[in-house]
Amino acid sequence: VYLRVAEEWGLDRAALERRRGKGAKVALEDLDAEGVTDVRELLGFYADELKATDQAAEAERVLRLAARPVAHFLMAVPEREQTDPSISTE
Repeated sequence: VYLRVAEEWGLDRAALERRRGKGAKVALEDLDAEGVTDVRELLGFYADELKATDQAAEAERVLRLAARPVAHFLMAVPEREQTDPSISTE
């Protein structure tokens, strides 16, 4: 899951951490190489649809986000759970 970081909206890393559910077993991390590729691809598809519906200015704004995805997005990844050795079956 990719999360938009927008300090002007009050959505910085700390705010996104606070909004995460107490029971959520995810960590917020910087985009890795796969995340960068995914975000660029998704935003590219979105920009294409915006252009197709005569929303060129909005498409350009989206493409500016896609140009620097690490600056504008974080990813939520499942936390790795350590197996309790007392219940391990090996």
